[in-house]
Amino acid sequence: MKFNKRSTIFLFALCISFVFPGATFSAPNISNVGGTVLDGHPLIFTGTDFGVHADNGGPEDYLCFQWDDFETGNFDKWSVYQPERWEATTGSDNRANSTYCAKRLPGGTGAIGKTPGLQDVYFYSFYFRLQPEYSLSGLEQCKFLRIYSNYSSPRGVVNLSWAASDAVYWFTDPPGGEQYFFGKGSQITRGAWHKWEIYLKKSSTSSSSDGKIHIWYDGEQKLNNNSYCTHGFSFATIMRISEYNLSSYYIEYDDVYLNFTQARVELGNNSTYSSCTIREIQPQTSWSETSITVTLNQGAYSKGETVYLYVVDADGNVNTSGYPITIGGGGADTTPPGDVTGQNVQYVIEGDKVKLNVNWVNPSDQDYDGTMVRYNICSGAPCRDEDCPQSHTEGDEGCDVTGEPSQESEGSFEITKPGFYGLSFFTYDTSNNFSKTAHISIQIPAEAFPDSPPTVTITQPTSGDTYVSGENNINIAGTASDEIGVSSVTWENDRGGNGTALGTTSWTISNISLQEGDNVITVTAHDAALNTGTDTLTVTCSTYTPPSGDYTKEFGSATGADYPGTLEDTFININEEKAFASEYLNTYTWPQDTVANAIIMKWDLSAIPSSATIQDATLYLYLSGAGGDDLYNLTVHKIIHYNPVISACTGYTYNGTNSWTPNSQCYNDIPLAQADIAAAEDTKSINKTYGYKSWSVTSMVQDWVSNQGSNYGMLVN
Repeated sequence: MKFNKRSTIFLFALCISFVFPGATFSAPNISNVGGTVLDGHPLIFTGTDFGVHADNGGPEDYLCFQWDDFETGNFDKWSVYQPERWEATTGSDNRANSTYCAKRLPGGTGAIGKTPGLQDVYFYSFYFRLQPEYSLSGLEQCKFLRIYSNYSSPRGVVNLSWAASDAVYWFTDPPGGEQYFFGKGSQITRGAWHKWEIYLKKSSTSSSSDGKIHIWYDGEQKLNNNSYCTHGFSFATIMRISEYNLSSYYIEYDDVYLNFTQARVELGNNSTYSSCTIREIQPQTSWSETSITVTLNQGAYSKGETVYLYVVDADGNVNTSGYPITIGGGGADTTPPGDVTGQNVQYVIEGDKVKLNVNWVNPSDQDYDGTMVRYNICSGAPCRDEDCPQSHTEGDEGCDVTGEPSQESEGSFEITKPGFYGLSFFTYDTSNNFSKTAHISIQIPAEAFPDSPPTVTITQPTSGDTYVSGENNINIAGTASDEIGVSSVTWENDRGGNGTALGTTSWTISNISLQEGDNVITVTAHDAALNTGTDTLTVTCSTYTPPSGDYTKEFGSATGADYPGTLEDTFININEEKAFASEYLNTYTWPQDTVANAIIMKWDLSAIPSSATIQDATLYLYLSGAGGDDLYNLTVHKIIHYNPVISACTGYTYNGTNSWTPNSQCYNDIPLAQADIAAAEDTKSINKTYGYKSWSVTSMVQDWVSNQGSNYGMLVN
């Protein structure tokens, strides 16, 4: 159900389909190939009719917007949603020649994604492997790929999914709602690697049916739709891989490729494109009508194996017969070059930046190609050799410098914090062999960094600038931060009193004495360089007791409220989204009869004297949207255990960092505050008629007024 603060406008569109005859294009032709046919090495080939790389009018330097074979052992190229659902893993089940792949663990809505901005053309390619025992049942589902658009009401989302009904299909959330079924999940061999390829093209107008959806599974085309209407939206404000894996089993992914054109280079395992059962993507680094350079991706092919080179142009034309090449070409150099000598490091201050300048002498190996400098920051003591990165994939990369044998080289990179730095110099040759390394260390003092002041924020009893208290003392709390470190937090009341807070980055101050009227409390954070930062809270102390009698007062955000601005609200879901800025408060169940969305509200009742007797308190919410059952039971609860931060809380945490109490009441054991609420104070059966709905909350308000410290807010399920 949806409780609103504004009206809703719905837009409708009419989609009319028509088709233009297509033009005829010449297929690409490869005439010559040069370079080393080894994994990770440049391969250059020439020919004719390769075409322009980008056919969507976008930037043509997107030669390879995203390519990840996960061989770095991390997810640095991605935005990771629910990181606990992902790990880079090794094992005998990985693809041939692959050390790492990405493992999507069971459950949740975690995904790896990119935010490429609006584009009209997309081509995706990736391998996946299902756990040998993988299955779906009930409401479980697996979304291999989900792409969000710029269509917002209703949302435009396209999905490549597998449902528990065993159907594998492509479907579009509104506005189109199209579904295309082309397979069964039971036909996907468990424990084996498979490949999806998807080509999408936006229709020319919101009512034209000339968009395209082409889908291949293991090289076989499963969907060839050239009359798709995209209703005016552009693809992929966000694209996410494996956003849903609502099963009890894992899925593994590898060799993920994303670009804004179907123009690409592939290595096939057969002499004609149509007969290939394996086609490995080759990431491009340059592209013209007559010349293309790629970084060779050996994929699953073996050394000495003959493979075939194919060029697909922006219109989907491909050379029918592949150009044969042999992986390895008779053997590869496996001897790394020697180490650098004379390595040196010093720090320099340039404006508001601190940099490390490094220099060294290259080894004399004739196939020497360059040196990569990587570093670790050691804890509290100078770095030993064993504390420095031990391989060219460990630590953080500082710089990567190409050079000539026996010559002097230098590099520079920025650092952001003081400490002990251990540097490793890894040389590499033209066959991509890396040396063991040479090391050096340096200490960067705190005074090398600009003296920026710390920041301090008051969060309790309010994050606002003012607060009204009916008591003659108050407790406050908050946070502080500094790039070097917070040494102390102090406070002062302009009406008298001062002291030091308990804690630094998370601090509390108890029993500050208040005088009648306004009290300006200033909290100051201090760092080691004697810089300071402040935050203030004006507390109005009013211990005045009104005359005896009955009073009815309205708190909240409704028009005409006696105490406006006294409500903070949000809703939490079975995900990590923060909804405090939403114009609506939502609550619903999913799966059936299981809480999946809950409303949280916090009320500032400090204007009510603690001596007052609360006779009745009623919560009113205005219903503006409803679906599902005709009647829907909503319960209101007092929040206990934790004091949620409205701007930061989610279904997982009460303050953006710390978890709600674990429980198994909601989907996938997401806590959703269900173990941090008291028994329902009131339950109402809500119909679908728009208007105000009410609940009695007398007991919890009585407790809050007599004991302000217990006011953690209320939750509506």
